[in-house]
Amino acid sequence: MKSIKKPLMILSLCSLYSINTFAQTKRIDTTPKVNFSYNFHDGLAKIKVNESFGFLDKNGSVAIPVLYENAYDFSENQAAVKIGGKWGFVDQTGEQTVAIQYNFVEDFSEGLAVVKKGNLFGFVNSLGDEVITPQYDIAMSFSEGMALVGKNGKYGYISKSGREEVALQYDFAGIFKEGKAVVSKDSKFGFIDASGKQIIALQYDFAKPFSDGRAVVILNGKSGVIAPNGSEILKAQYDDINTFVEGLAIVRVENQYGYINRSGAWIITPKFENANNFSDGLAMVTINGKCGYINNIGDYIIEPKYSEGSSFAEGLALVKRKNNLKYINKDGKTVIAFNLESGSSFSEGLASVKFKKAIGSGYIDKEGNALISLKYTFDEASGKLTKLQLNKKSIELQNASSIVATK
Repeated sequence: MKSIKKPLMILSLCSLYSINTFAQTKRIDTTPKVNFSYNFHDGLAKIKVNESFGFLDKNGSVAIPVLYENAYDFSENQAAVKIGGKWGFVDQTGEQTVAIQYNFVEDFSEGLAVVKKGNLFGFVNSLGDEVITPQYDIAMSFSEGMALVGKNGKYGYISKSGREEVALQYDFAGIFKEGKAVVSKDSKFGFIDASGKQIIALQYDFAKPFSDGRAVVILNGKSGVIAPNGSEILKAQYDDINTFVEGLAIVRVENQYGYINRSGAWIITPKFENANNFSDGLAMVTINGKCGYINNIGDYIIEPKYSEGSSFAEGLALVKRKNNLKYINKDGKTVIAFNLESGSSFSEGLASVKFKKAIGSGYIDKEGNALISLKYTFDEASGKLTKLQLNKKSIELQNASSIVATK
């Protein structure tokens, strides 16, 4: 289940990377009173002022008042918001689409969202109708037309009509990916299809979901790879294998990392101290404590010289060298080099940044143009904001905590 959403650090220390944190991440603005570091989703980005959340549009206007106790990013043109200890949803105009009455919600996925009423989980549509009445002890978002649900410690699957397609019989289950789901009974793992048919026997100590037509399985503490029909591609022999991304998977052998292809053959033998999944055709790797970027045959496209770095997103990556942050392109050329304290990955053409020696932050485009700027002051005694300016426009503060409009 989902915990309360927060932005994560985008930069990875090249000496501290782990195979369990391969996904690209985003940075958090450590300013205690204003958090301007959330990326854009569906054209809107969250902003946090004191303890309240709202949303900005790409013109830098407050599109949805900053008055919520918490909020998720937009997904399928709806965002979960919390007020009075309860959750509901709003659309991009700020109109409430799902009543704020639930103890917990998930993002919309495939047109439906998980909601929790009391201690039971069900699903609502974008109109706020409870299309599947809360009745389960646990529920996960729909994936490939099926949702994982559980009662009394047993798990199965339902369709969007609410019909039970796979009986609640498993001790563990995962979401459907590439037409298959990981399930477990008696501590053995295998796979079923959407009809509930067991297509790969429950024989493994653990299994990861299919990705790029391959699944990682674990036997006796070692990882291997299987095909969709269950045939063995790579015998379980390595310390750890990550899921396949862009046709390659990271493999750990005695604390060194390399990459295999979908046939299980080494493309890049283990030699890195740390490694990232491929993104935009490049992967960040660490050697001798420095980050660099390789292509899918192991050639350095950008030599390892950075102390920190991020995966590429929308053609750019944020890197740090000699205490200086900058954005580089896939040729390693500097594209944006401001006096940056922190920055985020690009999303929908924009990245949030915070400048050194400045009480403020903003959003830049891929040419480095500052499109949205925010400056603020706050009273140290009360700990509350006293003044805000968004794109040089004063912001009206309500009870010194909530932005309600721009002037």
